[in-house]
Amino acid sequence: MKIMLFFLLITASFFKIEAQQSGNENPFSQQEAFYFDILNFYSGDTANTKVDVFVQIPMDRLQFIKSGDNFKAEYIVSVAVFDENKLRVTTEKSWTEKITFTDFSLTNSKEAFSLTGRSFTLAPNKYYFRITIEDLDSRRTFESGGEFNVRTFDQKLALSDIMMISSRNVTDGKSKIVPNVSKNVANLTDGIPVFFELYLEEDGEITINYNVTNSKNEILFSDESTNKYTKGNNQIFYTFKQDNIALGDFTMLISAKVPEEEVVIVSTKQFFSKWAGVPTTLKDLEKAVDQMIYIAGPSEISKINKGSDYSEKLKLFLEYWRAQDPTPNTAENEVFNEYYRRIAFANKHFKQMLEGWRTDMGMVYITLGAPSNIERHPFEYDSKPYEIWDYYDINRRFVFVDNTGFGDYRLITPFFGEYRYRY
Repeated sequence: MKIMLFFLLITASFFKIEAQQSGNENPFSQQEAFYFDILNFYSGDTANTKVDVFVQIPMDRLQFIKSGDNFKAEYIVSVAVFDENKLRVTTEKSWTEKITFTDFSLTNSKEAFSLTGRSFTLAPNKYYFRITIEDLDSRRTFESGGEFNVRTFDQKLALSDIMMISSRNVTDGKSKIVPNVSKNVANLTDGIPVFFELYLEEDGEITINYNVTNSKNEILFSDESTNKYTKGNNQIFYTFKQDNIALGDFTMLISAKVPEEEVVIVSTKQFFSKWAGVPTTLKDLEKAVDQMIYIAGPSEISKINKGSDYSEKLKLFLEYWRAQDPTPNTAENEVFNEYYRRIAFANKHFKQMLEGWRTDMGMVYITLGAPSNIERHPFEYDSKPYEIWDYYDINRRFVFVDNTGFGDYRLITPFFGEYRYRY
């Protein structure tokens, strides 16, 4: 059965990638620019590998222009492949995509996407892929990228990379696949469908193992099958019957071996689960509840923790945050997003012996937001290192002193009990 990939407008949820937008954007913004996925497949030539690049951009990142009864947008995608040192461009492709809607609501949707992609033929090696999207009307550009290892397929037994599937249908013997580029599985109720290829030098019986692990390397799902496969390319569809995926990051692992032989071939895929409306940085429900101490009271936190199981705790957690939403008639909960953005910022910038959100600087930053002014004094002759944070709008100053010399700044200005979280 031949496989055809159709690049369509599809609906999906967000996940976080390293991406940036040109221009004077908020440097603390957590909003994703776009998603991409890069996959290795056997090209039919062991000297070269077929590399598929998929790019998925949310509609609200594009500028739509009214044209008659329609709304149109146009953008350019550029994929540059560098050597692993980013010194030389190995190959590059650019193309233009056009989108037309009759329904205006789709033009600013965070759930509707444009999906596109191209294939490259590359010699096995390490590369750096740089992906750039330019909106042709607003002239805004979004850029992302990362290192990628182009694999060889010269073994007697080999596996391609794993493609997660958003949708699939079969027409006239041809399977049409829309890939799940975001790799978010929160909305899947019938398992996690994937596609991969098994390559054999000769006919044989192969045992394939399927596993899913969480961020703690705990096995959540395991399955095994042994079947006869033919020489050449065997295209395999499989569904991980894993439901009720919790918030967080996960890994699927597919391994293949000839029975009674020791050599095992492995292919892995990172994916995650994030519900719509939940900040992208929130991946651990129990920790997220603990982190509510700067906005919720002890009884409110206790109520969530008393949920009988994960589903009930999540329900109570989301109910609390819906009650804090300043714009309940819109899709975005600004307070929810801002609170966990501050948590993520604190963890990145204030971490010492404690996680950043637990430090004194983290406490002040999460509760009051960014200070109006910061004075840093790391090398004073007659004093220990200290910082002064001023909040002009509330006429308050907070002083942090590093008594150990290891960056462990402690607050010496009274704070506890004085302030509640402000948005």
